[in-house]
Amino acid sequence: MEPETKTFVCKKHGEYQGKEIDIFGKKIKQLCPKCRDDIDKIRDDAKTRVRRRTALESVYLSFPKRYIGKSFDDWITKTKSKERNKKIAVSFANKIILGDSRSLIFSGGVGTGKTFLATIIANEIAKSGLVSRYVKVSSLMRRIKSTYQQNASESESDIFNELVKPDLLVIDEVGLQYDSKHEQIVLTDIIDERYCNNKPTLVITNADEQTIHNHLTERAIDRLREASGVVKFDWESMR
Repeated sequence: MEPETKTFVCKKHGEYQGKEIDIFGKKIKQLCPKCRDDIDKIRDDAKTRVRRRTALESVYLSFPKRYIGKSFDDWITKTKSKERNKKIAVSFANKIILGDSRSLIFSGGVGTGKTFLATIIANEIAKSGLVSRYVKVSSLMRRIKSTYQQNASESESDIFNELVKPDLLVIDEVGLQYDSKHEQIVLTDIIDERYCNNKPTLVITNADEQTIHNHLTERAIDRLREASGVVKFDWESMR
């Protein structure tokens, strides 16, 4: 049944008419028309065109090369679950462009497209000149441990500050690490500092909603669940 048209209130532009889609309990509102116009204006701005090159380079340098240049049109939605996650991802990207800082968790098995959809989000916000950074937990922890060497070329705080700066940080493979207290503290500190600086973080994990508490602190999970809770990729591998 076609969703009925309702009156919503945009924090910036006030009341507008739109539809709200309920997909497996996830309520997705249509974007305010004036906010959509704002996104178009941002992308057409001369300064944005200059920043766009840097933003696209940031995606190319840190995200998996196989997904570079992909768009939401490349996300095949043959099931309601995949359509639901696409709508959540589109909404998340639009909100980042408009300055929203809420974060998100992608949870699901290997090969279900979590990193693919995260890269599409990065590609999308890059069009508006926003910089994204992708990092795997295992690589991050190896890099941090190397700072403890006597002649290390960087410090732990250098790495920390580098990961707080991007407009969007994607942290992949949470839960594949050794789950040491130190690793949990590092991830919590990064997520919390980004939260305090109004910077969204997208965490990707194979852990489910119940076991993710074994890999992240309660404070980190609370920060990450603000946008749409845990987004489940609950289908078989797409590979």
